[in-house]
Amino acid sequence: MYKKIGKTGVVAENKWWKYKLDTFALPNGKTGEYHYVETTAKHSVICVPKYSDDEFLMILQYRYLFNQYCIEFPGGFVDPNIEDHLNYGENAVNELREETGFCASVITEIGKLIPYKGISNEVSFVYELCELSYSPLPKEDTEIIELLVFTPEQINRLIQINAITDGFTLAAWQMYQEMIKILD
Repeated sequence: MYKKIGKTGVVAENKWWKYKLDTFALPNGKTGEYHYVETTAKHSVICVPKYSDDEFLMILQYRYLFNQYCIEFPGGFVDPNIEDHLNYGENAVNELREETGFCASVITEIGKLIPYKGISNEVSFVYELCELSYSPLPKEDTEIIELLVFTPEQINRLIQINAITDGFTLAAWQMYQEMIKILD
């Protein structure tokens, strides 16, 4: 097991993240450095929005680190300033409204995932959102987003041809498909 030695160092931080550095010792006496991200929010939400009986909303969102657009389900951090006032399902609805303009009246938690084990303390909660109506919230200034609608067959085909590569989306879609198998 790792044993933390010394103080945790904060290398950089912003509204959403703290980039940290710990020094650790192993049982054999060797020491090392552990670099990681601590999210301020600690939680995020991923939305699987069911637009109709056989269609789902997705977004095409520009991703700076890859300098490309990615097809993904809407989602984002649970704002730490409002986390105590809203449950995660309500945060999922807010993310859906910000990124697609649609609101959901039926919210079903599908499950949770740990997206960056070893890198971050973030835990993501996945929700199916149904009975959608148009009720937009302002988008964040940094988000460049286009709304898309796909059938399950189209989503599966886009995954097969590597047109959908976002890990959150892939995990959420798999979790959703397992959930509907159980309900059938």
